[in-house]
Amino acid sequence: MEPDQVVPGEREIPPIEPEQVGPEVESGFSEKTSMSEDAASATEIEVAEVVARMESARPGIVRAVQAWRALSGLGKVFRSGARRSMAPKSFPAHRIDEFWSHSWHGRKWLKAWTAFYMKNTTAATIAATLASTILCVVFVCRWVPQFRFQESPPYPRNPPWCLLTGLVFYCLFFLCWRPGGHIFLDILCIDQEDDDLKVAALLSIGAFLKRSDALVILWDPSWSQRLWCVFELATFLHSRPDKQHAKLIIRPTALGPVFLSLPAGLSFVLVASSFSPGDPQVDQDFVIPTLGILGFLGFYVSVGVIRGYYRSVEELQSSLSKFNISDTKCFCCSEEDHSGLVCDRKIVYRCIMSWFGSLENFEAQVRTEVLERLLGQLSLQVFTYRQCVATCLPLLWSTFDSFAEEFIYRVYVQSPGVGAYAWVYKVLRKFVRGVAWTFGALPVLFCVATKISFLLRRRCCGMCGEILVNVFILLVTLSIFVGFLVLERWCWEPQFDFVPDGNARYDLFPGSCVFGFGMLSLATVIFLCIGPCNLAGHTLQRAFSVFSVSPQAEPVAGI
Repeated sequence: MEPDQVVPGEREIPPIEPEQVGPEVESGFSEKTSMSEDAASATEIEVAEVVARMESARPGIVRAVQAWRALSGLGKVFRSGARRSMAPKSFPAHRIDEFWSHSWHGRKWLKAWTAFYMKNTTAATIAATLASTILCVVFVCRWVPQFRFQESPPYPRNPPWCLLTGLVFYCLFFLCWRPGGHIFLDILCIDQEDDDLKVAALLSIGAFLKRSDALVILWDPSWSQRLWCVFELATFLHSRPDKQHAKLIIRPTALGPVFLSLPAGLSFVLVASSFSPGDPQVDQDFVIPTLGILGFLGFYVSVGVIRGYYRSVEELQSSLSKFNISDTKCFCCSEEDHSGLVCDRKIVYRCIMSWFGSLENFEAQVRTEVLERLLGQLSLQVFTYRQCVATCLPLLWSTFDSFAEEFIYRVYVQSPGVGAYAWVYKVLRKFVRGVAWTFGALPVLFCVATKISFLLRRRCCGMCGEILVNVFILLVTLSIFVGFLVLERWCWEPQFDFVPDGNARYDLFPGSCVFGFGMLSLATVIFLCIGPCNLAGHTLQRAFSVFSVSPQAEPVAGI
């Protein structure tokens, strides 16, 4: 093929305004040279042929790093890039577990927190719960005394040591845990100082993706605007053998802050309420209003973050449903003087057309298959029951404090002749209440709050409008919370006595069991029958009017 011959199906590239780029930019193959335009065109064809073969340009160039290296230093590689080459930390790899695709033009802190959430939240949750449980056992066995600021009258009434221990362990494991698995991250696996190695790695980008088991996209609005990010997606889709389902994982970078703000808000409320006075009358006149105020303060930020998350998802869906590769940007397009530049865009276009037949076929696959998988993931894998329970675990850790305090008082302090074994029901009631609220009532509240946040996700005009919407969502959620409290007290009434005067005789244990069963049943019904927000049924109907997407949708012919 002659250097200036037009490739069939290649579009005329529209003029693109110079882009203001920062120090971290996907420079690709674009490099200022003294070659003529014909020579540059010939080089582009040759490079495209090499990349399209999806083979490594030299032995050992396909490299990976352990996942924890991407998170070290509080995600330093995301936040500040690399001031020196970090490639020596990588190693040659025959298989790569995950290829992390991201844009350097997005908000870096959001990417870092989302990566932490993806990799470390499970270990942090397990470690925190185990540590809190062990400390509860230690207190119950009186191996370590519970410390209070004062003993007479006791303050705090239920020292929050199990809760604080859980929070400390959660933070430690969330930030310091070293997850396993081998990943590809450009700044860690491509030498940024040796030009020969960098070019060899870029020529081998197809080999990187072909050896990757999954493509993880840390999505923000700038991702779909970057040519190289889109090219990584095209390469990964083409690299899968026929009929093999490509493991594509799309995570909006707003996801991490959402699932961090919810337990943080709950922990703030629990820690503050644990230092409330212990007088019953004060509880009615002071504690309940105070808890309401703390709830507003603790969860106001969470509501705003959830609404922002749904807006970002809507933007992602709209971006993919209208995807056009000519709208993407690359380094060479940001240069005012294109003479002597090897054009990344032409190379990428040639590769995509050789793989998919035409640019239109690739765009259609993004608008259908990729968008379909996105909707499935964001509808079924976000705000699930498991994730909601994980955000509620600080309440379970706080329950361990109440359980230990009640057990110590009933067994070691109260006279042994008082109530015989009736204390067992009082102690068990504390635990049953904690289970009912942690695994039943609070997940339902979070589910309702996310539903309303989704419906009211649109940004209002002015700050006052935003504040009013957030307050409205909190008021609705707080009203349901108060309703659950009233229902719990109603379950303690005589109508739920399984034996004569049972609630009085067994320290309200029967009523707590009824409330717990009701809350767990309600959570089961809501999450099984309603579940997370059906994004396909809301956003897609408005943004997606040309292509038909359904669970049975077939790939576009010719792809």
